Amino acid sequence: MGKRPPGFVVTLQNERNTRMRDEAEWSELFHKGDLVISGCGFYAERDMVKGITYVNTSLGKPVNDTKPKVKFHANEPNYALLTIHSGKDDMTVELKTLDGKVLDRTEIAKRKN
Repeated sequence: MGKRPPGFVVTLQNERNTRMRDEAEWSELFHKGDLVISGCGFYAERDMVKGITYVNTSLGKPVNDTKPKVKFHANEPNYALLTIHSGKDDMTVELKTLDGKVLDRTEIAKRKN
């Protein structure tokens, strides 16, 4: 990715964030954006590593899945809702159950890299 495009840069991938964010090549690419969303496993998760927010979303059947220390974790089928605020340099990321209950909410500022 050359010059940063206007707006937010969101990376979508289908691998476990805990694995990908620790690999140097991927980590370097992820850090050119604002948010990384994965769809792996059977849980909702949010974490921040080196200034980048990572979320995981899954529609699968929940299992008792214990995770290392992260900012948020729930064994619930869920989806991510991104709300971009017009004219502002932030967005809201919500992890929600399939019936719309908010499991987790965070604000993400657009990176200036």
